[in-house]
Amino acid sequence: MGWLNLPAGTKAYLDANILIYIVEKHPQFGDHLQPLLAAAHHHQLTLMTSHLSVLECLVIPTRLHNNQLIRAYYEHLFESDLVLLPITLDVIQAAVNFRAQFASLKVPDAIHLATATLYDAEAILTNDVDWSKVLPQKVILLNQLSGGSHGD
Repeated sequence: MGWLNLPAGTKAYLDANILIYIVEKHPQFGDHLQPLLAAAHHHQLTLMTSHLSVLECLVIPTRLHNNQLIRAYYEHLFESDLVLLPITLDVIQAAVNFRAQFASLKVPDAIHLATATLYDAEAILTNDVDWSKVLPQKVILLNQLSGGSHGD
């Protein structure tokens, strides 16, 4: 998959910030993420995220009444090859366990990580450095790939 080097067949979980980079064409990451979308479209890998990402991605465009951006998010969230995963009671219990073990982990982050874990994600793409403390063997920080700084 080029820049990320994800093997064919990988189940990759996307944090909401990754979706934001894609939809809003982030200058540092947007172009690098396009091969992921193409690979998912050609069934070479599976891209997944939580229903929580819908909330996280749509709040600001909705607040700003930016209908063009809202439509762009709807296309990527609901009319693409992205698999939206539900927040089930099992996800909540796994999130509780993550929060109990990692006190600094925010609730939304715990839900994302729990979802990724329960749905067997082999790679978790984010720029949230706290996630790498929880699942270092699966988390891929885009800033590290591009030589950028940590954050988000």
